Amino acid sequence: MTTPRLPLAFLEHVFVAEDPVAFPRWSGPLWHGVLGKALRDLHCVMTDTSCPACPLLHGCGYPYLFQRIAPPGSEMMANKPVPVPHVLRPLFQEEVASPGDVVPLGLVLVGDAVARWRHMLAALLRAGQAGVGRRRGRLRLLEVNQVRLDSDMNIALWAEGETPAAEAAAVMPMPPPCPSRVRLTLLTPYRPGTARAPFNAARFAMAVVRRVSLLQYFYTGKRLTVDFKGLKAQAARIETDDPRFRWCRDKRFSARHGDIANTSGWLGECHLRLSGAGALWPYLWLGQWLGVGKNASMGFGWYALAGE
Repeated sequence: MTTPRLPLAFLEHVFVAEDPVAFPRWSGPLWHGVLGKALRDLHCVMTDTSCPACPLLHGCGYPYLFQRIAPPGSEMMANKPVPVPHVLRPLFQEEVASPGDVVPLGLVLVGDAVARWRHMLAALLRAGQAGVGRRRGRLRLLEVNQVRLDSDMNIALWAEGETPAAEAAAVMPMPPPCPSRVRLTLLTPYRPGTARAPFNAARFAMAVVRRVSLLQYFYTGKRLTVDFKGLKAQAARIETDDPRFRWCRDKRFSARHGDIANTSGWLGECHLRLSGAGALWPYLWLGQWLGVGKNASMGFGWYALAGE
């Protein structure tokens, strides 16, 4: 397969706060933590065993959705951690939700994981009622809607007190014609690696390609057969105009590791000249829903493109 074919579903979960809930500036890690705990509580039957050592590793819903390891014999990343098939999109922009406030949460599911959206529904219902934040403020889930990527019509999937009304549908976002110049806006911190490396358009583009390639292979079963050297050569030809980036220092507490994790990254915008790099355009377009860089599943590395 020479072009990406990774269907997605973008789901909007609408909560209402029952208690005051304080949110950090970037609330993706907060949601990530409560979602992971709820998924594990719902799926794990080997509570005293770590996922890598568990005999049910490749048949359990929890690692599939939240902590996946490639099975032995995989053509890519065998026995290694691979990207998970969800991306959190926190849409609530305030620092505190007061009782009665509506708190929306976006969630992207990719490929085969779209069929498991009810697993995520059950986990988010559980997470909201267990409480979010240091004071465990409760959030009641009211409804779930799919924001279609191929039309202006949304689909009502579920409402409180009802059985699911429809199935989520996986849709491939189709890119418009490749512009010669596009504005790239980093909406949440993008961190290219472990160090404070400067923004590099070629590295950014190839990171998107690799993320798409891995997600497509593990969640559609179809390997991307493309000239990666050719794509890398095209990425090297991308020119950056008017860069306006700033380094955003931030950190979070990682319950999994019991330590402070660095979530700093680049924010801002620039213009990319794509003449001679048209083969990269479908990947860059698709990456707007997937994020890129460290902690992309938590909502980091979220970006938007606007053609000119």
